Amino acid sequence: MTRAVIAGIYLVICALTDIRTRRISVPLSIAAALTGTGFAIYSRCAPQEIMIRVFPGLLILALSWLTRGAVGAGDGIVIAVVGLFLDPGQLLGTWLAGSFFAAVAAGILFIRTRQGKREIPYVPFLLAGYLAALLIR
Repeated sequence: MTRAVIAGIYLVICALTDIRTRRISVPLSIAAALTGTGFAIYSRCAPQEIMIRVFPGLLILALSWLTRGAVGAGDGIVIAVVGLFLDPGQLLGTWLAGSFFAAVAAGILFIRTRQGKREIPYVPFLLAGYLAALLIR
């Protein structure tokens, strides 16, 4: 329960920051990552499991680098940090629901404005996906 609350608080702060500045707080992310790592060590997670939990975020970071920033590096950082607090199934549900919400919002935005190249912050949708995944559990 504590891990879920900390992950939720982290996502709320990151979502608000992403909406306002289109940036993710590095000091906050480091603090959350250290906290999540502490939880993982305390609960005796194997190092392989910790890597599995952060791997999706690392993939997003690599995608950000390969696309020269078309995909936000901050999104990868947030997914990696949240992965430290959630098990892989919960993280997958959060990511899928968040991506679905973002795709719907992007579709609506495109239909209303007819502009293809627009940036929308992703972390608020990830937060919505997290909340949806919590409600479904």
